[in-house]
Amino acid sequence: MFRYGKKSEFGDLIPPNASTKVYQHLFLDQYLPFFVAPDSRVLEIGANRNFKQLLALNVAERWVADPYDGKAGRGSTKMPESVDKVYISRCTVGIDSNAIPSDFFDLVFSSSVLEHVGQKAVNYDCRYTENPPSAQEIPRQKLCDEIYRITKPGGINIHAIDHGVRNITYVKNFLASGFELLLEDPPFTIDEMIADENAIRQTKSMGQSKPRTTEFTSTHCFNSWLQKSNKSK
Repeated sequence: MFRYGKKSEFGDLIPPNASTKVYQHLFLDQYLPFFVAPDSRVLEIGANRNFKQLLALNVAERWVADPYDGKAGRGSTKMPESVDKVYISRCTVGIDSNAIPSDFFDLVFSSSVLEHVGQKAVNYDCRYTENPPSAQEIPRQKLCDEIYRITKPGGINIHAIDHGVRNITYVKNFLASGFELLLEDPPFTIDEMIADENAIRQTKSMGQSKPRTTEFTSTHCFNSWLQKSNKSK
């Protein structure tokens, strides 16, 4: 399922001028616990130095995949000094994550990470199009294929993604990798998402180095629930 974020989901907990990340953290706090058990293995992609959602889960193993090279967004270049009960794989999923076992994780999640994949190749992100440039989609497809490989059959993926208008094409990448939408919501169009006054928007300035298009200034975040098919690709 792909659903764009709405202010009404968390009432007064989201201030009018808040970053979309405030919403994403609330969303993960609420939904991640539903998809884990005490014997689960969980991976967070691009956790940076804040493991709040990961550490809050009652699971058997907690993993992080993050290169800590600062190349994705504003990622940290410093690893946490010490985090008990968290395995850290210093890698970029889809590029050099071969050491992570296949069919391993019950839950894989991320927050404000996936939108950065393929950014530089197309000067930040392409606008929404039915046929996005291959320079963006090739690394994104490699990412989704690798996430599929490391997720257990029947395992769950939950990803909160900024800049929903530009990144809505991710649904095609996930489905092409073999994932299935876990939940069905009524479909929505890009125009409906942009026009919805209840949609979560990034209102703070992100600097002038990035394109200031209508799609960027009216950006939204969306969330995805996906399940790895029990059938082989």
